[in-house]
Amino acid sequence: MKKTFKILLLFLLVSGNLYSQWSSNPMENLRAISLNNTQLLPKIASSPDGGFYVSWFDSRGNGELKVYLQRFDRFGVKQFGNDGLLISDKPQNSWLGDYSLVCDASNNAIIAFSDKRASTMSDTTVNPYAYKISPAGSFLWGPDGVTLTSETARYQMWPKAAVLSDGSVAVAWWYVYTPTNTTWVKFQRLNSNGVPQYTNAINIESPDGKRYQYPNIIASDAGSFIISWVYGPKDTVGSFVPDNISVHCMKYNPAGNPVWGSTPKTVYSAAGNTVPIYMVPEITSDKNNGVVISFFHTSGLQNISSGIQRYTSDGTQIYPNNGVNLSTNSSRIHIEPFSAINPINNDIYTFFVDADAATQNFQTVYGQRINSAGQRLWSDTGRTFGQLINSQVAYINCFNVGDSNVTVTYGQEVAGPIRDLIYGFRTGPSGVMQWSGAPVLMSSVDSFKDYINAAINSQGMLVSTWQDNRFGTMGNGTIFVQNLKSDGTLGPVSIKQIGTSVPEKFSVSQNYPNPFNPTTKIKFDVNKAGLVTLKIYDNLGREVSTLVNESLTSGSYEVNFTANNIPSGVYFYSISNGSEKITKSMMLIK
Repeated sequence: MKKTFKILLLFLLVSGNLYSQWSSNPMENLRAISLNNTQLLPKIASSPDGGFYVSWFDSRGNGELKVYLQRFDRFGVKQFGNDGLLISDKPQNSWLGDYSLVCDASNNAIIAFSDKRASTMSDTTVNPYAYKISPAGSFLWGPDGVTLTSETARYQMWPKAAVLSDGSVAVAWWYVYTPTNTTWVKFQRLNSNGVPQYTNAINIESPDGKRYQYPNIIASDAGSFIISWVYGPKDTVGSFVPDNISVHCMKYNPAGNPVWGSTPKTVYSAAGNTVPIYMVPEITSDKNNGVVISFFHTSGLQNISSGIQRYTSDGTQIYPNNGVNLSTNSSRIHIEPFSAINPINNDIYTFFVDADAATQNFQTVYGQRINSAGQRLWSDTGRTFGQLINSQVAYINCFNVGDSNVTVTYGQEVAGPIRDLIYGFRTGPSGVMQWSGAPVLMSSVDSFKDYINAAINSQGMLVSTWQDNRFGTMGNGTIFVQNLKSDGTLGPVSIKQIGTSVPEKFSVSQNYPNPFNPTTKIKFDVNKAGLVTLKIYDNLGREVSTLVNESLTSGSYEVNFTANNIPSGVYFYSISNGSEKITKSMMLIK
């Protein structure tokens, strides 16, 4: 009886894992949750072990919005049950602001969001909180998280978090001071145990009583961090519309003191004109403790331009004042830029939405490559990477994992019935798309998709998550995820890391068992990070299968090869890391 139970349990575990793996079909995708209630605002963050966290707001139960979290390992297997882990059921505002999900070096998730648990006033007071969740689902900062400020009678939203180099966490948020119709930025730093390091949250306040808003934050060196924000006119009507005129940033040390002098850096300024900055500037690391900031703004009646600016760790401005425009084409508008840096040559790849200036239709994805001298390398108008059709493009994300390539994902609306598609592609310094020269379709289901977010792990696998109404109504729906592997394919991941110690050399073991039928295991060691390929050939030199084609960190790995549809005989497996190549033989006997 016990033996039967163990076999049944093993079958259920294996079946569940197989069922939960990444989908190879863009018409299916993987559900983050099986329920069909309202689920909103998904976020995603990758963890050092190759897995991914996904968070969202969820109305299950009593209809009130709650915060949930799911964890996927790199194989797409859910770690927090089928429907996620409840993080907070504290009362939420009826209008949800942005929030933050990041991951630390120990694979813990940090979630920062605002709610009105400390308020008795309806939708007029919200305050920021932070939670730290372990890979096993433990609440490391307590079941109710950490309160980021003792001042609870204000409207404080939009918390953004960054894990710092010393393991602490810095959080910046937007503070609204209603009595004078002004707003500013506040920030707090928590040590690894969740203990606030400042007696009171520190203010970043406008010297002339106007508005600082929409903060963002990244880590820098030695426990320091860089915060960006938007500066605008004084709020006289209670509006949060970002009709602002400049973007600023500053680096702060662990004590919360400014590092780049007493005056914030001006990323972009309209020089006294009421030229607005639209939406929230994106902020990313330059991979050397500096910052790259991407933004878009109006520069005429119809023309909306995108630009980038960069500061080194010591505050040196790399590009001219107001940054570098990504395109000089005045007949098109350029919005929603997102940047990644090539750490090999320090060039910045930025991708943005390009549209007809008169109608704002016929949108597509454009890209630009900017070198350290501020020169546009993909022509003055950029390079197209998508289809120019009468539709809308949104939610561009792009990433680099240490090589000269960048992986991009985006959503595109298709004309006719509401149908949004999600694509991904990879390109390098030449601007030529890899993976057969075309974007890869990640989700092709006829459904409305919104709030598309993406993250990439150290192996170069990108995962997108989004809100999808394929089982619900407009504005409601469940959360889906889809992976895009470093070889441009979707679906299950067969490779497994079995050791993290750095091997002495690049090597591959004899497959086991050998001879085999039909499955065998191949183990190999990677002594330096980089692209690794492992392919199977027949005795005529014809390729039978590609088992590995992705960027791997140093360590020990194993991969299974199943020979279901090939005849008995001698086969060869060949592994390469770019500079070295090792080939061994194996025997299949059926």
